[in-house]
Amino acid sequence: MKIRLKSLVFQIWLSFLALSFILGLWLFLFLKTQDKTEHLSHFSSEVTRIQNDFSENIINYQNFILSGYKEVDFYTKDTQPDINNYLKNLTAIHSRLLNLEQNSEEYKIGTNSQFRVLISNNNQLIQLADSLKTLIKYRGFKDYGVEGRMRNSAHALEDSSYIIRAEILQLRRHEKDFLLRGDEQYELKFNSLLDSLKKRYLGKKKIQGLLNQYSGSFNEYVALSNILGIYSENGLLVEIKSVHRKINGIFSSMEEKSAARILELNNQHTNYLIIQTIFIAIIAIFVSLFLAKTLTHDIKLLNENFKYYISSDFLKNQDKEISKPDFKPSSIEIKNLFANFQLLKETLNKTVLRLNKEVEKSEKAANYKTRFLANMSHEIRTPLNGILGMLQLIGIEKLSTEQQKSLEVAEYSANHLLDVVNMILDYSKLEVGKMSVDTRPIDLRLILNNLEGIFHYQAMEKNLKFLVECAEEVPQKINADSMRIQQVLLNLLSNALKFTHHGSVLLKVSKDSETENEVTLNFEVIDTGVGIKKKDTSKLFEAFEQQDISTTRKHGGTGLGLTITNQLIELMGGQLLLESQINKGSKFYFSLSSEKVSNSYKQSTSIGNFQKKPPPLGDYKVLVAEDNKINQLVIVKMLNLLGINSVLAKDGREAYELFLLEDFDLILMDIHMPILNGLEATNMIKTHSKYTISKPPIIAITASAFEEDRDEALSKGMDDFITKPILFKVLVYTMKKYLPHLVSANTSF
Repeated sequence: MKIRLKSLVFQIWLSFLALSFILGLWLFLFLKTQDKTEHLSHFSSEVTRIQNDFSENIINYQNFILSGYKEVDFYTKDTQPDINNYLKNLTAIHSRLLNLEQNSEEYKIGTNSQFRVLISNNNQLIQLADSLKTLIKYRGFKDYGVEGRMRNSAHALEDSSYIIRAEILQLRRHEKDFLLRGDEQYELKFNSLLDSLKKRYLGKKKIQGLLNQYSGSFNEYVALSNILGIYSENGLLVEIKSVHRKINGIFSSMEEKSAARILELNNQHTNYLIIQTIFIAIIAIFVSLFLAKTLTHDIKLLNENFKYYISSDFLKNQDKEISKPDFKPSSIEIKNLFANFQLLKETLNKTVLRLNKEVEKSEKAANYKTRFLANMSHEIRTPLNGILGMLQLIGIEKLSTEQQKSLEVAEYSANHLLDVVNMILDYSKLEVGKMSVDTRPIDLRLILNNLEGIFHYQAMEKNLKFLVECAEEVPQKINADSMRIQQVLLNLLSNALKFTHHGSVLLKVSKDSETENEVTLNFEVIDTGVGIKKKDTSKLFEAFEQQDISTTRKHGGTGLGLTITNQLIELMGGQLLLESQINKGSKFYFSLSSEKVSNSYKQSTSIGNFQKKPPPLGDYKVLVAEDNKINQLVIVKMLNLLGINSVLAKDGREAYELFLLEDFDLILMDIHMPILNGLEATNMIKTHSKYTISKPPIIAITASAFEEDRDEALSKGMDDFITKPILFKVLVYTMKKYLPHLVSANTSF
C-alpha cells in the first residue's frame, strides 16, 4: 500500500475524484436555482420572437401600400402576396398570443391584461386590413376600379371633337396633380374648370354625359382617398399605423416586465450562489495546495537538474556534479524519469561531442571550398583579362564583316565563361552567408531602360516581342541595391528569352502599396515559352537543377541562375514565385519594399558602351604595377588608345621605387604580385613623405572578385577597385573620377 500511495497516478485520481464531487455538487445546486429563471427567459424570448415577427409582418403591409396594390392580379384574381401574407401572419400571431396567454399567469409578471389588449388590437388590425383591401381594390389603379373609370371618361372626352383639346389637357393636368400631391386646390381647380365646361356646353347631352361621368369618377376617387387617409392625417391608413404603434408599445412593456422579473429572481438567488461559490472555492484551494505540493514538488526538483545541466554548457563543464541540487523524489514515476534523464544526458554528451567534430570538419571544408573558388577565380580571371582585353582592343579597330562576326563569337564565348565564373562565386557567397545588400538611391526607370536596350536585339534575333512596362505611379527613384536588382532581372529575362521560341517576353513593374515612408513594387517577367511541369517547379530553385536533363544540352546553363536569383530576392526581403503552364508560358514574379527617395536626389548617368575608338583624353602619366605580361600588354594598349603615357612595374617593390623617382597622375596597382604585393606597396607609398606632396590616386586591379577582397583593398588605403577581366569602359569610367581633365573630355561611349 505504501508503494501505491507514492504513485502519481493514485494521487492524481484521488484529487480528481474529490474535485469532481465538489464541482458536481456545485453544478447541481446552481442548475436547481436557475430553473425558474430559464423558464421565464423562455417566456420572454417567445414574446420577443412574436414582436419581431409582427414587425417583419408590417413590411408586407408597407410593400402593399407602396406598390403591391398596383399589381394586375390584385384586381383580376383578387390575390396579392403582400396583403395576403399580412392577413395570414396576423391570424397566426393571434393563435400564438392565445397559447402564450395561458402560461403567463404562472410567471407572476402582470401581463394577462396586456395579452387581452394585444389580442383585441390584433383582431382589430385584421378587420382594418380587410376593409383596406376592399377599399383600395374598389378605388382601383390605372385601368381598374374608380381610377379606371375616371381614365376611360377622360379618354372619351379626348376622343370627342366637341371640346377644345387644350381644355381637356388642362383637366387632365389638374387630375394628375391631385393624384400626385393630393392637394385640395387641384380638386377645386378640376371641379371649377369642369363646371365651366358644363355651362358652356349646356344643352349638349352627349358632352354633358361625358363630363358628368368624368366628374363623378374623379370626385368618387377623391372621397375614397380621403377615407383611406392617403393625402391626410386621418383615415384608415392612419388608424392602422396607430394600432401598429400600440401593439409594439405593449410588446416593449411586456419585455420590460419580463426583464424586471428575471432580475428579481436573479437577485433572490445571488446571495445563495455567492455562499455556495465561496464554500467551493475554499475547498478547491485546499485541493490545489495538495496537488501543488504532491505533484509539482518532484517536477520542480527535476527541472532544477535540467537547468543545471543546460547551464553547464554540456561538454564544457563536465567536471561538475550533475545532480548538484538535492533530489529526493516522492513519486515512483519521477524517480524513473530522473533515471532516464541521466541516461539521456550521457547519450547527449556523446552526440554533442560527435557533432562538434563534424561541425569542425564542415567549417574546414567550407573554408577550403571558399579559398579554392577564390584561387580558381583569380587564376581564371587572369587569362580572361588578356582574352577580353585584347578582344575589346581589336573590336575598336576597323575589321571586315567576317572578322567582326568571328570577333563577336569569341567575345560572346569569353563573356559567357566570365558569367559562369561570376555565377559560381555568387553561389559560394550566398552559401556561406557573405553576400550583402548595398542599399542606396537608384533610378529605377534608368535601369529598366538599360535592360530594354540589352535584350532588344537578342529578342529581334529570335523574332520575339520584348516589352518593358512600368506603371506611371511607380516612383522613378527608390532606395535599393542597383546591382542586385539588375542581376535578378537579367537572370529572369535571360531565362525567359532562352526558353521562348515564339510570342513575347514582358517585364512589368507596378506599384502594390504605398505608405508615407515606403513603397512596395511588384516585378513580373512573363513569357510565352515552353512552360514548366508542375512536378518540376518544387526543385526549380535548387542548385544545379533544371526541369529535365535535356535542358542543359539544348539551352545550356549551369543550373545556378534561378537559385541565385531566388536567394538574392530573399536577401532583399522578397520571395520569388512562379506560375506556369506547359507550352503556354511562365510568369516569375516578386515584390520588394523600399524607402522613398527625396526628389532632390540625382542619379549618376550610366557608363555606356563604346561605339567607336575614343579620342585621347589628356596628357597624363600612369604607373601600371602588374606582374603578368599579357595583362601588362592589355592595360598599356588601353591607356595608349586614350593618349595616356604609362610606366610599367613588374612587382610592388619596383612600383614603390618608381613612385620615389618619378611623378605620376594615377597608379593602377595589381594586388597579387611577387616580392611585394599591391597592398604592401600601397601602404609604403601612402606612408612616405613624398605622398604628402604628390598624391596620385591608387586604383586596385585584381582578379580577386570577392566582396571581402574589395573591402580589404579599400581599408588598406586604395582609392578604388576594378576586377579582372578589365572592361575598357569601366577603366575609363573609374579613371575619370580622379583625373579632372578626363571628366571634361569629349568622349563617346
